[in-house]
Amino acid sequence: MQAIQSQGLIIQPDTLDATGVRFLVPPYQAMQVGDKVTLTVVSYDEEGDEDDEERKVLTVTQEHLDKAALSHDVRRTFFRFIDPGHVQASYEIEFVDGERIGSPVQRLAVDSTAMLPPPLGKPVIDGHEEGDPLDPAQFRNGLVVRVPIYDEMAVSDRIVLRWRSPARDYLQTLRVDPSTVASQSIAFQVDFAVLAESQGATVEVSYLFGREGAGLRSEALRLEVVMARQLEALLVNRATADKTPNWGTLAADDTLSGVYVDVPPGVVQPGEALHVLSGGFRRSANTSPRSRQAPTTRCDSIFRLNMYQRTWAEGRRTSRVVSPCSTGWSVPRGTWIPSISSCG
Repeated sequence: MQAIQSQGLIIQPDTLDATGVRFLVPPYQAMQVGDKVTLTVVSYDEEGDEDDEERKVLTVTQEHLDKAALSHDVRRTFFRFIDPGHVQASYEIEFVDGERIGSPVQRLAVDSTAMLPPPLGKPVIDGHEEGDPLDPAQFRNGLVVRVPIYDEMAVSDRIVLRWRSPARDYLQTLRVDPSTVASQSIAFQVDFAVLAESQGATVEVSYLFGREGAGLRSEALRLEVVMARQLEALLVNRATADKTPNWGTLAADDTLSGVYVDVPPGVVQPGEALHVLSGGFRRSANTSPRSRQAPTTRCDSIFRLNMYQRTWAEGRRTSRVVSPCSTGWSVPRGTWIPSISSCG
């Protein structure tokens, strides 16, 4: 069993918040819905006399089979009363068929003045540079967090990834097997849902390993998770809206000198440039104006906004696309596409 806030099997009560220490039961191969897991933590004072006992029965649910952690928080005062001292932590599984099995006992020192061993190296995220903001829109399929190989790694170690955000403390556990040691790779897949609930927040990502008689925690990787932006369709001046959302009709005579489009406010952030792509579909016997296939004739105009800036009006930046089309097209608003890129 692992204690998330411990380092080198040492708990320092003075560094804990009110929730105390989270004890984690690793997932086991035969886990079934309805299993009962009894988690027990017994505290002992400096003389070795028993002081208190915390016992919690956890019932396995479908959420636990879907990666939710089997865990329990033991309050901070439980450890303050014995500082310095130690605790012994263990758990027992009662399977749905009535069979029982117990875990080894893990002993953890409780001492706020103890010298802690140095942390393990930070995790890294595929496709992301440390220090850069993390945009969930760039990781719609989730992201991969990689844990570096540590010196004491052994088969059957339990490695816990901790994604700590204001929304929740997300925990995921992997077991080291021979293939892990051989490949020198430990990868965790974090679902997009976890990123989505972390938008606009500072997140700390760390990991810890544990086995009987050993345990270490890593340094945390700090992430600034930005709000994912959903760019709206532009407003095309002189276009008549259709019943279909983001579709409209633009008369050819109104395009001979170019067309102005309105960009919604708040789209561009510092260090970015705005580009607009225009395109349409020529009316013909074979091509519907609402066809999603490639157009038979297309006029594109990609430009930086400040090159064609017209005016600021009512908080909107209004710009002109130069000579987009000169024939009678029915143009969907959705083909006037705003996109963002970094300046440089």
